Amino acid sequence: MIWKIKSAPIDTSKLLNRRLATPLLVIMLLSQFMSIFIVGRFSAHLIIPMAVVSFASTFFLAMMSFGMGGLFINLKEKNPVRLSSSQGASISFLFSMIYLVLLIILLFIPLSDFFTGYLRHRIYETAAVYKISESF
Repeated sequence: MIWKIKSAPIDTSKLLNRRLATPLLVIMLLSQFMSIFIVGRFSAHLIIPMAVVSFASTFFLAMMSFGMGGLFINLKEKNPVRLSSSQGASISFLFSMIYLVLLIILLFIPLSDFFTGYLRHRIYETAAVYKISESF
């Protein structure tokens, strides 16, 4: 089957770029939308850094999945369930989980410190308002 793709009168790199661009664009837009609106509920200071992290992780995971699918391709398989449980899919899932765990480890301390400071500031702010209103 690969000979059909290679012998077609189209540029293979353009074909691969088109096959990748649409799903990547949809996933990237959904990722950025969720990142902005979910993180924006907590703090406006985190929107840009989390949007960058979301962009980078989405791009990496999509490229890795696309690459593993191309590396362990089986064009003769008729059953889509067997394709999703192939060697490439399993390796892609394993690397994705390792990547996400490392990302959580790297982001845990800075975000924990940020929210601890944010909550501390809110508690002192609330206590100050309570003392002012209590004095009247």
